[in-house]
Amino acid sequence: MWYVVDCAEGAQLVYGLKEGLTTRDLALAVEEGRIGDVMNYCPVEAGQTYFIPVGMLHAIGAGILIAEIQQNSDLTYRAYDFDRVGADGKKRPLHVDKALAVTRPYTEAQVDAIRYARGRECDEGELLASSEFFKVRRLKVDNGVKLTATEESFVSLLCIDGGGVIVLDGEEYAIAKGDSYFVPAGTGAFALSGKMTVIASEI
Repeated sequence: MWYVVDCAEGAQLVYGLKEGLTTRDLALAVEEGRIGDVMNYCPVEAGQTYFIPVGMLHAIGAGILIAEIQQNSDLTYRAYDFDRVGADGKKRPLHVDKALAVTRPYTEAQVDAIRYARGRECDEGELLASSEFFKVRRLKVDNGVKLTATEESFVSLLCIDGGGVIVLDGEEYAIAKGDSYFVPAGTGAFALSGKMTVIASEI
């Protein structure tokens, strides 16, 4: 899942294939060297969320600062690399065949079904995703918000605006825009106090 923290004017990202196109269209475009023709480019604004299920073609454009929340996996198949070269002057390796084998088109309804597989109920804040792998909320803290790191899940906190303190066991820990805290599973109850916007992620 990508949360757009900030972006330059006119910035865009690749989010799947253009509507109505298939994996076969992608394969043909790759073969003919025109993959850009089939990619779905989306103009972005700060505060937007993009949920990316397995097999969706995706890429981050220039001028975008994102927070990425994902399951514990670092596997990437690179079908195209925008003709970039590394510090050694060489292009990074591509994995076209593997990418084509797993890429699939998605409808908005199909993405939402995966994004909210565990339902849309949210006890605090705005629910951004509740998938099989993680739950993410945007919390707008004006005074205080109470949270719990249960025995089953940690809570990862990313402050994207404002600031305040995390109150835990009588201790206060300063948190400000750009700060990230990891509250381990089993920690129990804690609170956020101040005026801030926080992305809270858990299992």
